[in-house]
Amino acid sequence: MEISRSIQSLGTLIKALDDGSNEAIQIAQDTIDEMAQGVYDELKRTTPQDTSGLVGSLTIQSTQNQNSYGKEIFYDGYDKNGQPYQAIANSLNIGRMSYKGQKRKRGRKNHEPAQGARLFINNAQRQLKGLDDKIRENVIGNINDKLNGR
Repeated sequence: MEISRSIQSLGTLIKALDDGSNEAIQIAQDTIDEMAQGVYDELKRTTPQDTSGLVGSLTIQSTQNQNSYGKEIFYDGYDKNGQPYQAIANSLNIGRMSYKGQKRKRGRKNHEPAQGARLFINNAQRQLKGLDDKIRENVIGNINDKLNGR
């Protein structure tokens, strides 16, 4: 009696996993979309406004092929001086290095921390920490819902 209940439960699990493979892929893609949109929104909010066109150049695109799925978020295009917006954003993100009035010697780091670093890109990227765990949690939650008849 106990064995047949275990076999029945195992059969339900196998069916849920089999039926859910395409659904698991969709759940993973939806989770990636949701988290990437959060990063995009944060960058839109925190990108320095004092640079003409930088905020407007922020772009989000899907990247997908047979073996992978993802999102690319970047600053697209060039400013009126021909500088790539992505290079401007990177520069504003990390600031500039300040040397202590001496030539930099090979192998020695004789500079102070970056001045003017805004770290808006770094801070937005931190939202992606734990993406794998979030996907796993959502897929397992979906499987549990199916097993429990929800």
